[in-house]
Amino acid sequence: MMKVRALWPTAVQSNRCIGQKRGLASAAAWEELREAVYGDTSTTTSTTTTAPLERFDQFCDNYRHASLSALDHIYNSRDPTSLGQRLKISGDYPGLQRHAPVHHISEVSWASEVESATGAIRDELGRYIQDNEGDHVADDDSATFSTDFFSGAYGNEFNGVALVRQGKPTDIARSCFPQVMELLTKFDLAGGNRLAFFARQRAQSGIPPHSDCTNYLYTAHLGIHIPTEEILTDAIANNTTNVKTDSVPPCGMMVGGKTVVWEEGKLSIIQNAYPHHTWNNTSQDRIVLYFDFWHPDLSMEERRALTIFTDMKREWEEEEKGGFPGPPPVDDPRLRALLDRYKQ
Repeated sequence: MMKVRALWPTAVQSNRCIGQKRGLASAAAWEELREAVYGDTSTTTSTTTTAPLERFDQFCDNYRHASLSALDHIYNSRDPTSLGQRLKISGDYPGLQRHAPVHHISEVSWASEVESATGAIRDELGRYIQDNEGDHVADDDSATFSTDFFSGAYGNEFNGVALVRQGKPTDIARSCFPQVMELLTKFDLAGGNRLAFFARQRAQSGIPPHSDCTNYLYTAHLGIHIPTEEILTDAIANNTTNVKTDSVPPCGMMVGGKTVVWEEGKLSIIQNAYPHHTWNNTSQDRIVLYFDFWHPDLSMEERRALTIFTDMKREWEEEEKGGFPGPPPVDDPRLRALLDRYKQ
């Protein structure tokens, strides 16, 4: 019988450590998660082939022991190799390396193929905009450009076309962007708990400094339309924007103190657990294809385990609010059976 690290709580431990925390809120919930990740390890006839995942177990252990207030707390990374990252417990995966704010495209094998598809990707977006009345903006995916990203925190000037939400392709992606989705799916860039969308930053606007608080994902931006013409508005001239105007490009991003300049047809790869902000001091909109992907240090089993963790956590949170959002995006029979049993 496989031995699984003893992080999964008993009922007594659960009452003490988890209490009424959102998400994984009972001993039964942790047992469901353990069984989905490892199979039924209580018997010698378990058919699971998953070996113990020490880093994942520690990640769950940290979450389980956190107080309710600690779950929303943003703190500086305690890892000396990733100083400067701002994290939450739900996004702080232990033992990862390669913590630079900006990464070279040579670290991923699919970069050249994605970049070479820029023309086809741009064409699909152009057809979508032409077929959907151009520039309708609203706070849901029914709009041509939705503002419903990152809880709408960045206003109407930051909007986009949703392709993947929480690892699940949108209806728009399936019907209007077959080439984009084929590319993302081919390289496993559209599953898990990830996000993909065409991100538009309107002219003369920017996003203030913030962190996405998760270290186990990287983020890629493929330049689709990148303006280069700078205009000097009163706000910029009076230095009331988030951007210093000396020696900076007219349209760009700062990540962990490193300047990133987008280029059309080129990828930029960042670790957005570091504080970052953007600016577009031009007269045109900037558009990039934004997508999250797994940190390269994660094994395939860790990626699967993190997908299960986030899917089940999301389901239980929805159940606490009332009702379930439907099947999770991960296609895992064991997880589906466990969730169906939990609903009963």
